[in-house]
Amino acid sequence: MKRLRVFLLLIAILMVSLDNKIIADIDETKKFVVHEWGVFHFKLGDVELSKSDILNELPKFIQKPRPIQPKLKLPIKPVPVRPNPVPPRPGPYARKPIIYFYTDKPLKVTVEVKLTSGKPLCWWPYAEVKNNTFTWKNITVGGSPEFSISNKIDKKSWFNAARNTDASWVDVNGTREKFLFYEGEKVKTELPLKITGTKDRVKIENLAQKALQDIFVFKDKKFKYFSELKKAETVEFSKIEKSPKASANLEKILVKAGLKMKEAKSIVKIWDQEFFKNKGIRIIYRMSRNQYDNLLSIKITPEPDKLVRVGLVLVEDINPELQTKIENLIKMLASKKDAERDKTSQSLLKIGRPALAALYRTAKSKAPEVKQRALNIINKIQSVRK
Repeated sequence: MKRLRVFLLLIAILMVSLDNKIIADIDETKKFVVHEWGVFHFKLGDVELSKSDILNELPKFIQKPRPIQPKLKLPIKPVPVRPNPVPPRPGPYARKPIIYFYTDKPLKVTVEVKLTSGKPLCWWPYAEVKNNTFTWKNITVGGSPEFSISNKIDKKSWFNAARNTDASWVDVNGTREKFLFYEGEKVKTELPLKITGTKDRVKIENLAQKALQDIFVFKDKKFKYFSELKKAETVEFSKIEKSPKASANLEKILVKAGLKMKEAKSIVKIWDQEFFKNKGIRIIYRMSRNQYDNLLSIKITPEPDKLVRVGLVLVEDINPELQTKIENLIKMLASKKDAERDKTSQSLLKIGRPALAALYRTAKSKAPEVKQRALNIINKIQSVRK
């Protein structure tokens, strides 16, 4: 009887150990993690970024859309042009979204990223691009550490910083890389900020319903940081004697948001000039995960155990005095005096593209007359191409 009890106890211990091993094995397989980051780049002064400047800073092997050759049919009949009362406003570019993979064993993975607005600008490695969707189908993620990068690049290229992580290898039809990369142009999203003031005293108002997170307000190398912006904040640069190192602060924020330290350091290095060294007033903040997903929807098969996506917004060419002037002129569009409204319209037309953001906000006005006046000015500004 005693031997039977010992035997049953041994079986029970064995079963528990087996269950624990099964649970451990299941946990060990749950190590497919995906990290992504990207920057949405606004320029208030110019509204549109230069596509050629963006493409010129990329390695030559980067994939780009092929020009579409129009099919001509004879005879060609003229198509009547119908004026659009609300011309589309050029949005920011989705700059350098980079997708990293972490896995403990090789996997076959399919990744689909869809631009919910705007157009594909470039991508790497090779992907099928159709209907504004980048598809990397059945690629191999994870592999031997003996893998080497397929495409060598200049030492000064930002690709080197992007590759300097502990991410798993990605093999796309024999092309080996440390990440997937893509960019999109003219993404349709509004900048939820109104910026007024002077060169030394800037007022920033949040126009969104939710608070903005992790805001940096720069003037040259001076900056003020806010963990969140609910309604409005004022920054007096004349009272900021010496700023701490902004890059270290941003790295900590990115790590807290879910990225690895090497990824955070690569972002800081890639965007070092635009974020920290350019002159003038500029703003950086972290967008919400929901907004990022809405602009760049993603589907990964098999589904990762963890997906981190971090989006930053960079706003450059900020002239608070000009924006204050624009806001004051906008108020005059509601004037009951014809001469005053005409003078205001001419002033806004003279300012041109930097006035578009405020005019688009005004075009949503409930007052039909003010809305129509704003739309008329928008159409005239948009008809003048650079």
